[in-house]
Amino acid sequence: LPNKLGLGLGVRNAPSIIFRTFSQTPSMEKETSQKASEIGLTSRTKAEEDKKEDKKEDKREDKKEDKNEDTKQEDSEDPTPKKDRGNVNWKSVALTSLAGAVLLSYYNYGKERLMHEPKPVKETGKILVGGPFDLVNEQQKAVSSKDFAGRYILLYFGFTHCPDICPTELRKMETVVDKLVNNGVDIAPIFVSIDPKRDTPAKLAEYKKGWSDKFIWLTGDNEQIKSVAKAFRVYYSVPELKPGEDDDYLVDHSIFFYLLGRDGETLSYYGKQFTSDEVFNGIMKHVNAD
Repeated sequence: LPNKLGLGLGVRNAPSIIFRTFSQTPSMEKETSQKASEIGLTSRTKAEEDKKEDKKEDKREDKKEDKNEDTKQEDSEDPTPKKDRGNVNWKSVALTSLAGAVLLSYYNYGKERLMHEPKPVKETGKILVGGPFDLVNEQQKAVSSKDFAGRYILLYFGFTHCPDICPTELRKMETVVDKLVNNGVDIAPIFVSIDPKRDTPAKLAEYKKGWSDKFIWLTGDNEQIKSVAKAFRVYYSVPELKPGEDDDYLVDHSIFFYLLGRDGETLSYYGKQFTSDEVFNGIMKHVNAD
């Protein structure tokens, strides 16, 4: 019956089948173990990679935080709004340019004045400043430097419309001259106008009333004034007026007393910074040495 049912063969062969099945079990276990190991290794490798990636991510986050901290610190130190940084402030540029132009003009003005002012020299040598002159006085009479031969001369250049400096220097000149005369010095104090357009002889005649009668007042035409100013290296600047403009202007000029000897040669000069006593003492040294 088993054979008929096809089971005999199966029964006879059953042990061998079972044996083969169980004989394959160690290899299957080995394969299974290898696969499990591979799976475990793969899992560990993936876990390690995940850890490395996490560390990299943490480093990137740290760098971002450090950068943000630096940016915050720069913003706290620099009060300038971000939108204004790097932008050109045209108002500041304009003010800087204007200041530069003013400084340049002042530099050129000072340079021109220095070119015309007497250069400091030692009084032990001859001063190469001065020379003969021919002008007119308040009475319209011709006056020459030769008319003062044998006398000392204290010469000052100015203009009668001067509001402050000229009057101050003329008062100083009066004080010096009075002291010199009291010490027996024969000296001629002379005022020469560098504004001949307004300082006519008639104007000088009116102006002289407020000053010492020892003073001598001289003026001339433009060429005469230019000549004597050039000889004594006097700087002066008279503005050019357009027709119809007011002639109430100021004349810029250098400020010096010039001491001329009895032979007409320039002995010394004294700037605005010298007091009346200093000028007097300086002149007396030359008088005593003469």
